[in-house]
Amino acid sequence: MNDFTTPPNHINFRARKLFGEMGRIVDGAVAYIDLDGGGPTEPHTHEHNHLFIVTEGEAKILLADKEIIVGKDEAFLVEGKIPHSVWNNSDGVTKMIGITVVPSGAMCLRPFMSSDAAKILSWCKDKRAFRLWSADRFGDFPAKPSELTAQFDDGGKIPLVAMADNEVIGFVMLRYPTDDKTLIRLGFVIIDDSKRGKGYGGQMLRLAIDHAQNELGARRISLGVFCDNTSAVECYKSVGFSILGEDSYTIDGEEWKEFEMILEI
Repeated sequence: MNDFTTPPNHINFRARKLFGEMGRIVDGAVAYIDLDGGGPTEPHTHEHNHLFIVTEGEAKILLADKEIIVGKDEAFLVEGKIPHSVWNNSDGVTKMIGITVVPSGAMCLRPFMSSDAAKILSWCKDKRAFRLWSADRFGDFPAKPSELTAQFDDGGKIPLVAMADNEVIGFVMLRYPTDDKTLIRLGFVIIDDSKRGKGYGGQMLRLAIDHAQNELGARRISLGVFCDNTSAVECYKSVGFSILGEDSYTIDGEEWKEFEMILEI
């Protein structure tokens, strides 16, 4: 405790700075790691960085070919693109706080809120664009915000919005289409129509793939996209999806052909 100090005008108060400016905080969690516990069992990578703060015990971070020991009241920032895992390195329970951090201005995903619905729906400027995005999931165009929110009442659906520069610029939904928890399906994928052509679609998809793999344990990701939505098809191909087959649907009395696409992680 020798490196702790008492700030001016404080009494019975000791503090020590753990970190400085490192980007934008996305979320945080607390973890209890039991004896011999940790993970993942195979070091993983992801787009975001993690700040780990140990409050009890001691943690061991395997970072590529390095081993980092983080003691009580210490912090360490893990660069997500470097293969890593985190383990208990004490003879008891290690308690730590994990904070997800992205560089300032970088895109990130956060949970959908009902207040996002109106903005997302505004990105479909006409009925054809609306159907290309949503197929027959809604009734008439335009849909109401409450209708979009109702799509996610099922607990098996994970709606996420893409943020960049503190602005909502995209949306994607993840769900389990079957009982196989290694398969995730993407749906309702859309980018703000005023921001297309800037690479945001690929960035959002890579984040969604990262989330599906590292947070949900996915090994395969599927999606459906209408064949004449060529820009979307090419965007999916650019992040690794391939065409598995073709199907067709009748929407508004017309036949719409769809590609089934798959990504093996």
